[in-house]
Amino acid sequence: MVDSFHNGYTTQKCFETVVIRDFYRDLANPFLLISIERCFTISRKKMSLCPCSSSLEFEDCCEPFLNGNPAPTPEALMRSRYTAYTLCDVPYLLQTTHPNMRKFYSAKSIEQWAKESTWLKLEVKEAIGNTVTFHAYFKDKSGQLQVHKERSTFKEEKGIWYFVDGTDPD
Repeated sequence: MVDSFHNGYTTQKCFETVVIRDFYRDLANPFLLISIERCFTISRKKMSLCPCSSSLEFEDCCEPFLNGNPAPTPEALMRSRYTAYTLCDVPYLLQTTHPNMRKFYSAKSIEQWAKESTWLKLEVKEAIGNTVTFHAYFKDKSGQLQVHKERSTFKEEKGIWYFVDGTDPD
């Protein structure tokens, strides 16, 4: 089982695509370090509007967070996590999950959901304190329109916001 994140996350530009290298420790053998490298087929340089539906340019919105800068607010982190789903940026999604909660998330299942979904738009319904309520619209692998409704909770530690958990807001 490989779910534990090791802080070896790096991002670099590779021509017009982005290479993500991240490292995981095998939970069965903590001395075994597994490196995963992913080269995105979507060039971040060519994006204009941010996928998070903020109406801002990608480079002025979520891109700095996906490149390693900490999100300043829970809403900014939630928007960047949505954008990471649209890009299938699993390392970012794991990195921004609270360290105590990472054991509950599988990189493989995150990647599967992100890849099988066609992400359409994000609507932030409410952002108060450390919670953000949103609706994420997407088409599932069979092409059916879906709405993921969630109230996400975030926690700040040492100036860095982390996703803790999400519940159904209804």
